[in-house]
Amino acid sequence: MRPRDLKTILALVALTNAMVVCVLYGIMSNARVEPRSSVDLVNPTNIQPSPISGRDVGGGTYPQDTQGPRRNVRYLTFQPDYNRKHFRTFTVKKVAQNAQPRFSVTEKSRKFRGSSARTVAHRRDKKENIRVYALPPWFTESDLLDMHRLADENMTFAGKDTRGLDWWTLGTVRAGEKSETLLTEEGEISAMECKNHCVIVDDEKRLNQVFAFHLDRVLGINRTLPMVARSFTTDNDLRRRLTIRPVSLWDPSILITGSGHSTMYIHWNTYQQMLKSHCWGKGSMSKSKRPTSSYHCTDVLHSEWCRMAMLDFLLQIYDRLDRSCCGFHPSSSERCVLEATHSDCDNDHRVMLDHILQRRGDTKHLVLVENNVRFNVSEKRLNYRLLEGIDVFPKSAVALLKTPGRLRQNLVQSLFTDRLYWEASGGRHGVERLIDVIETRAKALLRHMKEKKIRVAQMH
Repeated sequence: MRPRDLKTILALVALTNAMVVCVLYGIMSNARVEPRSSVDLVNPTNIQPSPISGRDVGGGTYPQDTQGPRRNVRYLTFQPDYNRKHFRTFTVKKVAQNAQPRFSVTEKSRKFRGSSARTVAHRRDKKENIRVYALPPWFTESDLLDMHRLADENMTFAGKDTRGLDWWTLGTVRAGEKSETLLTEEGEISAMECKNHCVIVDDEKRLNQVFAFHLDRVLGINRTLPMVARSFTTDNDLRRRLTIRPVSLWDPSILITGSGHSTMYIHWNTYQQMLKSHCWGKGSMSKSKRPTSSYHCTDVLHSEWCRMAMLDFLLQIYDRLDRSCCGFHPSSSERCVLEATHSDCDNDHRVMLDHILQRRGDTKHLVLVENNVRFNVSEKRLNYRLLEGIDVFPKSAVALLKTPGRLRQNLVQSLFTDRLYWEASGGRHGVERLIDVIETRAKALLRHMKEKKIRVAQMH
């Protein structure tokens, strides 16, 4: 056989094989293949969604009605307790598959570090920023709706107050309209203008305030404002930088003073006297009768101080109960040193509490804001002054801390709902390291309760 004939035969065989492959590919592409669910790959708690769920997860959808057009319907599975077998399914949002995606890009020109800059808040429409497959029992429906609003809705820059916080408003400013002005001439926010749409955007270095919100809900304290992580892009003359910053929904009913830090001013000695008197508590004082002026009581319930002290100790937040850093040796970068308030520790009559906030019409309860978590505090340097005078803690929160592995499991499930914070913290490995710090402090808190014989009580 000639070499030329051999080359011709080989070319015909290759062409025949290519044609067979094309025919097989066409047959397979016309066949219906249902994609596999990827919930097990992205859900760290291995909690299965509802069988009727049509949620879009990682590009796959659960099969629904194969006769009509498919729709992307999101369901949430309510799980009151891990030991219960009955579940309740309800629809939170329903979006047609052919609906146009919403792009959240709003901008406001302002001065940034001496140069013209533009700050843009945006979200990624291809991925959900709030991921919920099994509704954690510590979240209310209002919490989830607020978290979705903060993560997904359009935002418009409104101004910067005297404390350096950025104020934004939910909603897009239409062409020809002016952005809403919320700041007064003194640089303070006008609470009357906020109608459940004012948003505070803090610095990226305080991103762990999102962790404080989730720990507050897991422990059942429920005194912090809803907060999520959101991406921002800042453009100036030098560079373009993408940051992940904490975003919280401001409550317009919060009472603020001229400085904007507290509703009331309380000295440390007065605070200790209130704890001894059990103002409005179940101790020696009756909660149905207002205490006399000799006890120096305010409208705040005794249980509120106990809740706040527990959260502040676990997160080592000293801005409220120990703003002068009297319970530890502060570094030169701490705010109490920069503001020269650390010298007040020599006289307790000069030490003041800060960030004590109440709501209008509900002065019995506290509101915990600006929860600046300090994870870099070792066990030997914990600030036990935050627990001074506290003689009772919430029973449900203490039971959660005593159950091995329960705090870690709940925090992982809760923090996983915020995708941006989860990724910014280093994923599962980074979140586990933060929880290690909290578990160490929880053990220290339980040892302190045993040494001081602190009791527990049911607090509603």
